[in-house]
Amino acid sequence: MLSFLAQPAMGAFDSLSLDSPLLSGLRASPMQVPRMLSTHPAKKIVSASNINHAVLVDARSAWAWNSLDCHAAATRYDSVSDWINRHPGCGMSLWVSSPLVHSLRQAPSGGGEDDAAVRGNARQQLVEHHGKEASAWPLAMWRNAIARGVCALSGVNLTDLRQQALRAGVRLLSVEPWWHHAFEQAKRCVATLSSSKSGHVCVVEGAQVTWISCVHGLLAEVRQSQLAAPTIQSLHAQLKELRNAGSNRAERTVLLGHGLSDGAQTALLDALVLGRLDGDQPPQWLRPYFRNQFH
Repeated sequence: MLSFLAQPAMGAFDSLSLDSPLLSGLRASPMQVPRMLSTHPAKKIVSASNINHAVLVDARSAWAWNSLDCHAAATRYDSVSDWINRHPGCGMSLWVSSPLVHSLRQAPSGGGEDDAAVRGNARQQLVEHHGKEASAWPLAMWRNAIARGVCALSGVNLTDLRQQALRAGVRLLSVEPWWHHAFEQAKRCVATLSSSKSGHVCVVEGAQVTWISCVHGLLAEVRQSQLAAPTIQSLHAQLKELRNAGSNRAERTVLLGHGLSDGAQTALLDALVLGRLDGDQPPQWLRPYFRNQFH
């Protein structure tokens, strides 16, 4: 698990297994059109204290999935604080959208630097580019047999969030980048990402995109970039630039996500597109699911 919490709590949510018995008979196809999005203001909710919830925070709001309804689209809240106030005593696994996370500093796993040095160099790079405030941003590190990398949580004040959760009796189970969850889902949908010597995944979140390279399914490189506009044309142009630069000329990129204004029309893209790329929230088939519903 890639988490900004030093020790993620037990009972945290997990990526959906396409063979999960929870969805037997209800399984969503990657190409299935999602339901209409729930954009109604959230009402006061009284929740059982033994239920965990999945919440995604972006730059404008927070989206929460109903743990007891596999069919329900996510409900929009004004903020994570708003969700916490409405769900005292519950558990929360928090996913953070790419605009609120900086992914940087990849290094070979077999290099001379230890993990502390990799994190220290990443911290220095953050301060140089974003100023003194970046010295306090929480860091999370991913590592495997191929490479290591660091992510910084820039858009969420984790200290304040912990304090508010503590006051409300909310269990903060994990805090993870959304792109990592989406990458794991892409591997479940496209088996060749794990079997091929090299693969490429693009996670779309509106105008913010995360380009991921992998080797036999292992993270090798993570890059974030901004589209000129949240449109298929802009995504197509950036994909073409990367291919012309030789980044992924031979392999077909796997695309998934949401937030493009014309994301239902993906024929222009020379890529394997999982579902649609429109909507204010992630598609229903990409929603997180939990390992343990009750404690």
